[in-house]
Amino acid sequence: MSRNRWNRAALALLGATALCFPESRQALAEDAAQIRKSLVDRIEASPKSIFRVLREYNKIESRAQFDIFERHGIHTALLAALREVEGRMIARVAKAVLKRPAATEVPMKVLMMKVLIGDKFPGKRKHRVKQLVRLTRNEQPRIQIWSVRLLADSRWEESIDALVEILRTEEIEHDAKSLLWNVASGELYRLLGTAAWQGTTADVIEAHWEKSDKKIPENADHELLGSKGKTIAFFGDMISPQSVFVIDSSGSMGQTATVTRGRPRGKNTVGKDERNGPKKPKIEIVKKELERSLSRLQAHFDFNVVSYDRGIHPWRPGESLRLEKASASNLESAITYAQQLKPGSGTNIHAALAAALAVPDVETVYLLSDGAPSVGGGADAIEKRLAAMNYLRGVRVITYGFAAEEEGSFDEDLMKRLARSAWGWYRRLN
Repeated sequence: MSRNRWNRAALALLGATALCFPESRQALAEDAAQIRKSLVDRIEASPKSIFRVLREYNKIESRAQFDIFERHGIHTALLAALREVEGRMIARVAKAVLKRPAATEVPMKVLMMKVLIGDKFPGKRKHRVKQLVRLTRNEQPRIQIWSVRLLADSRWEESIDALVEILRTEEIEHDAKSLLWNVASGELYRLLGTAAWQGTTADVIEAHWEKSDKKIPENADHELLGSKGKTIAFFGDMISPQSVFVIDSSGSMGQTATVTRGRPRGKNTVGKDERNGPKKPKIEIVKKELERSLSRLQAHFDFNVVSYDRGIHPWRPGESLRLEKASASNLESAITYAQQLKPGSGTNIHAALAAALAVPDVETVYLLSDGAPSVGGGADAIEKRLAAMNYLRGVRVITYGFAAEEEGSFDEDLMKRLARSAWGWYRRLN
């Protein structure tokens, strides 16, 4: 499929709901609102109805009758209502739901896992932590990912202890870095900062955790130690075994910049104790780093690469994107693609991020930009799209930016918010 045809297909997908007859679209929205209110009312009227409500919610997700924004609205409304329920009934329902083996029940399981860490949920923390830890051994990778994400989101001392133990178990049981190891390592880094650098062993992280009196910092220091040599990293961040790189190729990427290294601790810089590099076109800096990163991927990695300007330009154009094996031929092809990146025009973060989030089984998206969104939707639309596409996926989004010389030409706050809302962090490259 040509780039133009692929872009038309992608834009059609993003705007599919707008193609419905206005009356039908409005009717579906009204139906979704009524169903949302009915489900919430039933929970508030009788906690005994929770299990039946969850089954109905699962059917709503599986049928996909409503668009992603309406389903997200139903999910968030149910989550708020369930977190207000007090008493043992909610604990019994959670236990029953989370033990069910059906792969088709992921939506209701994710919802109850989120309820599990709520302030009003009955039961001691250690028992709730044990439930989440057990789910890290679930056969469904999406449940594994959510269990780790929510252990970190709880910000409980017991949860950090559990994440360290998960890391230690994975180090013992797997020679290669597993997906579970990577997710747990990333969550520890997100919460604890540089002291829990991805690549550090469980023993090192535990020693730091003990030394800090088991206190999670309010603002973790995400300064990294650089990414030279054979480290499997992208601008210093360890690469997930299931990753998508989203690279800005807009016109401003042809401007020159210097990757900053050696700033004082506490700044979001790429390197440490290294001299600043020479000024180069930003696209050349990124191409070199992407080529280096791809060349380090091992056989157990799955990945994809997408560049964007006003449109989307996938490495492997097709009706939909998917993760590709890091075989020798695929890596050679992807590296050639990276080497040929050239600046275009426009900055369509909305469509590029949506395409990456739609990739089945992706765990981390590496989103790089040097400009404010100019095509496809502004900051508000991008944030709404991320929230609506990620409430059941749990995909981490790590963002990177080149600060622009002209005020208003780069929305750094947007990049920070996107990362913060998706278990990631932002890194300014210059």
